[in-house]
Formats: sequence, C-alpha cells, structure tokens
Amino acid sequence: MGRKISVIMPVYNGEQFLEESLESYFSQTIASECELIFVDDGSTDATREILDACTERFNGYVRVFSQTNQGSGKARNLGIEAAVGEYIAFLDADDLYPNEQTLEALYRAAKEHEAQIAGGSLIMFDSTSEYCDYAATVGFEGHTFSESKMMDYVDYQFDYGYLRFIYERALLRDWGIVFPDYLRYQDPPFFVRAMLAAGRFFALEEPSYKYRVSAKAVSWDTRRALDMIRGITEVAVLAAENNLETLLSYDLMRLNVDNRRVFFQLILEEGNLEVLAALFAAKNTVVQTKSRLDLESLLKATPSILDDLQLALTQARTYRQAIELSNSLTEELAHKTDEYRQLQAYNETILSSTAWKVGRNVTWLPRTLKKQLQGEAPPSGPLDEEEAAFLP
Repeated sequence: MGRKISVIMPVYNGEQFLEESLESYFSQTIASECELIFVDDGSTDATREILDACTERFNGYVRVFSQTNQGSGKARNLGIEAAVGEYIAFLDADDLYPNEQTLEALYRAAKEHEAQIAGGSLIMFDSTSEYCDYAATVGFEGHTFSESKMMDYVDYQFDYGYLRFIYERALLRDWGIVFPDYLRYQDPPFFVRAMLAAGRFFALEEPSYKYRVSAKAVSWDTRRALDMIRGITEVAVLAAENNLETLLSYDLMRLNVDNRRVFFQLILEEGNLEVLAALFAAKNTVVQTKSRLDLESLLKATPSILDDLQLALTQARTYRQAIELSNSLTEELAHKTDEYRQLQAYNETILSSTAWKVGRNVTWLPRTLKKQLQGEAPPSGPLDEEEAAFLP
C-alpha cells in the first residue's frame, strides 16, 4: 500500500519527550495515510520499549530499525533507504508539529503546485515560551515565510531548517541525496543539495515545525568541531559552484560568528591544534571560493567576516606560539635552575673550605690598601657583605 509521506524519526535515548512527539504525529489528519519509520541509534534507556509498544499499537503504520550508535545522519539515511512514501519528512524525537493539519497542508501544497519540496515557517519553543519571528535576526531570516508561494532557491539561498520541509522521495533517490557522515552540521549540506536539485519549492507562510530548544544541548569535542567545519566548508563549495553569493555569506557567518565560541573554547582554552589546522584549511577554501566567485558585493556588504576569521586564527596562532614559547622557557628555566643549584653547592663548598678562608685573610691587607687608595671606606672585616656573595 502506497503512503503519502514517510516520516523518519531517529531516536537516541529519547524517552523524556518521545511519547509527546508520537502523540503529535498520530494526531495528524493524514497519519493513517503515512508511515512512521523509527531508527533506534543504539539507545540505552527505555526508548526501545516505547517504540515496541508503538509498533504493536499501530501495526502497519510504524516500522522500527536499529543500528549501533552512529549518529542521526546515518540513522536518517537508513530511514530514507527504507521509506516507501511519495514524500519524506523528518521529525526529531523531542519536537512537535504545530497543529493536526500540518502534514496534510504540506502534502496538499506540494501536490497542487507540483513541488518536489514544500515547507513552512519554524516555531522554536521551550518549557516557558515559543517564538516564530526571525525577520530581524541576522542569519536566521529564512526560518520564516511572509507569504505562501512558489520560490526559486536562487531567491532563497538559505541553509537552516530542513525539518520544516517534505521532500519528494524520487528527488532524493534520483540525485543520490543523503546526509553526510558528520556528527554535527550534516543537515545544511543535505538541505542545500536537495534544494539545488529541485531548483524550486513551495513556501507556506504558516508554521510547519516546532523545534524544542531546551533539549538540544551539545557536548563539544574534537570530532564534532571538525565535522562542523567540514559541513560548513562543503556548503561553501556548493555556494561557489552555483554562484550563490547570499548562501556563501550565511556560510561564512556560520563559520566565524554563530560557532565562534565553540572554536575559541577548543583552540584558545584547550589548545586544540587539530581544530586550529582545520579552521586554517576551511579559511583557505573560503578564500579560494571567494576568488572563484569574485564576490565584490559580498565583501562590501560583510567586510568584517573574513577579517574576523583571520583575527581569530591569528589569535589562536599567537596562543599556540605562546604555549610553545612557554614550554621552551619552562624547560630552559628548569635547566638553568639545575645549573644554579650545582653552582651554589660548589660555591658553598669553596666558601666553607679552609683554603678559601686562609686565602681571604692573607689577601685582606692588600685589598684594604687598594680600597683606601681608591677612596673607598675600609672593609669592616675579612669578609664584607659583597664579598660574601661572591660567585666565581
């Protein structure tokens, strides 16, 4: 039996919000004409029990697949491969649909306008509030549509919010569009490639997705930072190849503004040279991309983006050099300290020896006469304070 939409849900330890998300899906007016594909990404909590109960209750409308923990990108790819729906949608296990007609509105818009991709505006929410106005938020304007209409992607050139859309399964299959194997930032490359393949999409003014902000905390490490840099670089290359200046400007912002704190923490606070090297490589790719496009208008509109990135890298490089210098000085200081201690022990041996004491007393008279001739005060005894501190 054919399905209108295959909704793919990757799940990893999602027991906290999973049942709420399932209620949101099964309340959809066309849920009985769709299929829900779970991909359990190696959960260790009660997720699997919830999925099994859902499968038993909605037999024929739900399928469950499992994989060892490999990340949401690979989980979504598994779901794409297994899907049979005319269109494909993605729902995270902690997110919701805005209302009961959301999937029906998306499907109807896509069919009526013969669109391979259709999507609406985004609502972000947490336990206390929700918001949907991004018009004044630089870099996030594309999350909202002001009217419902067909749009050319060249007039949109946005990279975030892929969850708001449904995608024709044949489009993804024919173009071989999947999520890259990144732990972070695998979504924009998928989204941009799908949009480039379709060329056009239908935009709905009404919201089509509710994204739960509070559940999205990320534990950053080297792999995730490197994957993000790779994903950003991949989108920059796509922008260059397709002469998409606005998309490239957004991509530069993702690299140097939106994720600046993450990179600075890893490089400046933890001295992570692997991430530093990846940023240098990304910067070189971006510069080459800019050269291919000759983006004078972009550089005039956003003159500080590349400069800020260069400043960040310069500061990171200075930090690395400081660390190397500090380590070198520490080693040198330790070496000099050992030399000084050996010298001090040698001096103490000399000063305590009988030969030294006799020699100093024998030469006391000539030294006294010399100082008197030079107009200096006579010594107060055989060993004055300056002489006691003498080092050979």
